[in-house]
Amino acid sequence: MVLLMTVAAVCCVLQLGVLGSWGRSVRLTTLLLALGFGVYACGIVAVVLQIAWTRGLSTVTGWSLFDVVAVAAYTVDPVIEEVVKVAPLVVLAWRWPRTHRQLGLTDHLLLGAALGVGFELFEAALRFSTLGALAMSVPGGYLVRANLAGSITVPSLWTSLTTWQPVPAAFQDLFAFGSSAGGDSVQHLVWTALAAVGVGWFVRRRDALRWLGVLGLVLACLDHMNYNLRTGSVPGWIEWLSDLVAWVGRLLPGALVLLLVLVVAYDRVRQARVRGIERGVLLPGEPPTGLDPRPLLAVARAGVPVSTYVTWRFVLARRAALFAVDAGVGEPRLVDAVVDVAGRLDRARSAPAWVAVRAKVLRWPDPRALASWQSVLWVLAVVPALAYLVAGGFPATRGIQQAMRGTTGLWLLVGAGVAATILLGLQLRPLARATGAVADPSIHETRGRLQLRLGTACAGLAAGAATVLVGVLQRDPGQRVVSNLHALDALGDALLILGIALFVASLFLYPPVGLMVVASTGELVLVSTVTSAFLTAAGASAALAGAGVMLNEASSSSGSNSGSGSGSGSAGDAAAARARRIDELAGDPAHGGKITDASRAEAEVGVGLEESGAVRGLRRSANEAEEFIDDAGRAWDVKAFHSERGRFNLDAAMRKISQEMNWSNENIMLDTRNLSPSDLSSLREAVEAATARGELPLRVLWWP
Repeated sequence: MVLLMTVAAVCCVLQLGVLGSWGRSVRLTTLLLALGFGVYACGIVAVVLQIAWTRGLSTVTGWSLFDVVAVAAYTVDPVIEEVVKVAPLVVLAWRWPRTHRQLGLTDHLLLGAALGVGFELFEAALRFSTLGALAMSVPGGYLVRANLAGSITVPSLWTSLTTWQPVPAAFQDLFAFGSSAGGDSVQHLVWTALAAVGVGWFVRRRDALRWLGVLGLVLACLDHMNYNLRTGSVPGWIEWLSDLVAWVGRLLPGALVLLLVLVVAYDRVRQARVRGIERGVLLPGEPPTGLDPRPLLAVARAGVPVSTYVTWRFVLARRAALFAVDAGVGEPRLVDAVVDVAGRLDRARSAPAWVAVRAKVLRWPDPRALASWQSVLWVLAVVPALAYLVAGGFPATRGIQQAMRGTTGLWLLVGAGVAATILLGLQLRPLARATGAVADPSIHETRGRLQLRLGTACAGLAAGAATVLVGVLQRDPGQRVVSNLHALDALGDALLILGIALFVASLFLYPPVGLMVVASTGELVLVSTVTSAFLTAAGASAALAGAGVMLNEASSSSGSNSGSGSGSGSAGDAAAARARRIDELAGDPAHGGKITDASRAEAEVGVGLEESGAVRGLRRSANEAEEFIDDAGRAWDVKAFHSERGRFNLDAAMRKISQEMNWSNENIMLDTRNLSPSDLSSLREAVEAATARGELPLRVLWWP
């Protein structure tokens, strides 16, 4: 049943992703990573918090654990789940606001939907993965459970592929079978999508209307609480309110589709406004409205499928950069990079320019690339999990799953769990290093995809190692994940052996061709002949090397019929050299050479001005009152001002600049990356006026 439920969940995400293609800036594969994060990270964290709450409250108050769990089911637990599912977007907005600004409302809805359906798949897998032996074929899928309250059906492959938003495990009235196995909606998808749109609205708005974004999370929590309450008996004094909330809840799945259409339209209008200002990001002949796709199609069809892939990646990256501009604090370096790529794409319109590259990319992988001990260990680990979850998950093959519930099956899965622990453990360090190496500004997926992988690996590794340890100590295939009362009722149906198998299944998010290495751009790339050939042939645009957006070298070979590029790795070498220079300037002698976020941001400003030729020979100053000394011995201080949340005050900014110049005798480098266009214009006018009056005797440099 796990395979069928997973296909249904993936179809839900892909359907919404395709419908939102006109407005999103994230790839479909990123949405699938978010689905995996919802399964392993959100699901596990929610379980831990719920168990901690119920056990802790029962211990402190002396109340019966049964009563605490019963009340928490429709009070605290829904709030915990909704907050945990939307937490990744909240953390991104709080910890990395420059990355979060590149997400539009469409992106928020789609990412929230993926996180939500991942959580729903987590619950369904715990409840029904082991019921395949008892399943009965019905029109549209399999009946896995039935009682007087209703039935649970899992959709067939055909149903998932031909139904709008198939439910991984749908509840419906007993014997109410139709052409579809889904009489329910994907509730967690709907709830989390609504809450995520609210987060995006709250963060991107700067006026009083931003508080409307809170309604998304409130509505999700209320409907979730009411849904859980109605699984039991509803007290008479709130029955009318429960009926009202339930009526609203029945409208939410349809309202979500309408909301997706509205946020796509909203994002496109905002994008058109910004494209009208930043016309350099457009291809020749492309209107700012984006309503004429012919210029993009001319490039996309020049060397199908490679040119199509590269063009679509360009479109998504352009949207991300322009979303940041629309949020009020643009990223000029990203916009300039997009402008550069637009020019390269325009020069790659001829089919011969893509011939050689297509020949390099579209070829079978070399089997020797997979001949490593990690690949062999990966295969040995997933075979027992596949046998238990997939091969034995159907009525006709029920004997496989039943056979693996014995001692031999337990030890096979424990061995697979140990192998999975080793393989995931090997991922953590390169993932963590790559995540920390991402520099700002960079396209949001450069950081976001790494964080999704890292979070999934950490949560899965922690829970998986615990289940493997319990399996070794208990040696009981019938052991429950939680042996007594539990917060998430799905745990009551989950055997320990199932927990180990689901943990091992997380290896499919880290396949053998995905043995990770860190590219010079800070992105993870797949170690395979195909991917290596693509990176060698396609390389990376020098302008977008730090953003992780690749542009095929065909643009540089469009003038010849041979299509051969000018070598490989130059962009990566340039990016690596730049990263080393930033690290060199970021080490603060005043703090023992330690590199902090602030010192790295200062170093980025210094390196940027060196590259522009405004200064030369910068070195870090040992005087903590100043940042750099140039080759002429002049002292430089970096000042950064911020527009968000009303933090920018023009008078205060001018006082700081004047004090540094007149009291400390320091020249000023102004970091304008976090200033809105209006605040930047006001500051420029004030600095120019003060300089004309002789109030600023030294130099002021602006970056970027």
